[in-house]
Amino acid sequence: MQPDGYSSTCNHSQPLRHGLEQYARSAWIRFLKIAISALTILMSAAPIRADEPAKNVSTAIGAETSARNSVPIRYAAGHILIIPSKVCGQGTQLILDTGCGVNVISQNLSEKYSCKVTGVHSGQRMSGQKLSMKIASLPSLQIATCEQKHVPVAQWKLDEILGSDPEFKGIEGFVSLDFFKSTPFTIDYHQKKLFIETETSLKERLDHGTAVPVRVIRRNGVETSISLSISFSKGESARVEVDTGSGALILNEKYMKIFGINPNDATVKTVKGKDETGHAYVRYFTKLPGEAFLSSAHQFHQEAPAAQFQQIIYDGLVGDSFLHNFVVTYDLSHKRMIFSE
Repeated sequence: MQPDGYSSTCNHSQPLRHGLEQYARSAWIRFLKIAISALTILMSAAPIRADEPAKNVSTAIGAETSARNSVPIRYAAGHILIIPSKVCGQGTQLILDTGCGVNVISQNLSEKYSCKVTGVHSGQRMSGQKLSMKIASLPSLQIATCEQKHVPVAQWKLDEILGSDPEFKGIEGFVSLDFFKSTPFTIDYHQKKLFIETETSLKERLDHGTAVPVRVIRRNGVETSISLSISFSKGESARVEVDTGSGALILNEKYMKIFGINPNDATVKTVKGKDETGHAYVRYFTKLPGEAFLSSAHQFHQEAPAAQFQQIIYDGLVGDSFLHNFVVTYDLSHKRMIFSE
C-alpha cells in the first residue's frame, strides 16, 4: 500500500520501431535486397567474446536501456554502491542499499527542503536492535528517468553511519528498495550502470536471463525488503535478505554448527567490537567449502564464498561478493529477480 500523497512518474517513452519496407514486386529485386542485407550484416557484425557475457546482455538491450534510462555507479569502501540522483531537481549522491529497507536522507537535506514529518517508523537492525525513525515527506526524488513525488524518507544524522571517510564526502542519504517497489531496475556490474527498465526492456531482460522468485516484505508503507533462497554444496539452504550494502555473505551463527565450523580453528578469524550504535558483537570470518548458489537456478553460483557468521535475526544476507558476478534485475511488482551471466 502506498502512503497518502504518494505519486510516481517514470519516463517509459521508447523510440518507435519502424516497420519493414515492403518487398518489391519483382522477384529479382527482392532477391538482391535480401542478398545485400545479409552481406551487410555479415560484414558489420562484431564477434561476441565468450568472456564478456554481462556486457553483451546490456548491449543487446541497448536500444531500450539507453544512456537516458541509466546512471553510472561507483564503489566506495570496497562494496558500497553510490549513484547520482536529483532531490527537488538538484543533483546529489545517494548510496544504493537494498538492505536498508527505508529511504534515508540527512537532516541537513530535510531542513533544506522543509520536509514535513508525517510519522514515526520502528524497525530492527540485523543484530536485533530496535530503531525508531522520524518519517518525513521528500517533495521529489529522481534517479535516471524515474521521478517520484512525496517520497517517504527517514531523517538521520549520516555522520553517525558514514563517519568521516572521504569516500563518502557529499553523500546525502540512502535509496532503498522502497523507491523501486513499482519500478523495475537493473544493476549491470560490468558496465557499472543502473538501468531503469521499460516494459519492453524488462521483457528482453527476461529473454536473456533467468527469473528467480523472491519474497517481498513491506511494512507501514515506508519499508521494503526482499529475500531469496540460496543453497550450498552439502545440501544446506538459507533464506537470505538481498543486501547490496553488505560485502560478504553473512550467515546466522547457527550455520557454523550446521557446516561443522569450529570457531577456534586456525582458519577462522574472530573479531569483537561495537557497531555505530554501540551494540557489542562477535563476528567470525572464514571460507565455506564448495559452492553457494541460487536454490532455483544452480548456474548462478560462487566457489568457496567468504562468509561472516554473527548472531543476527535472519538466516543470512547475500551481498556484493555474490551479486557483482552477474547482471541483476529487480522486479518487485512480479516478486522476482532476473539474473544473467
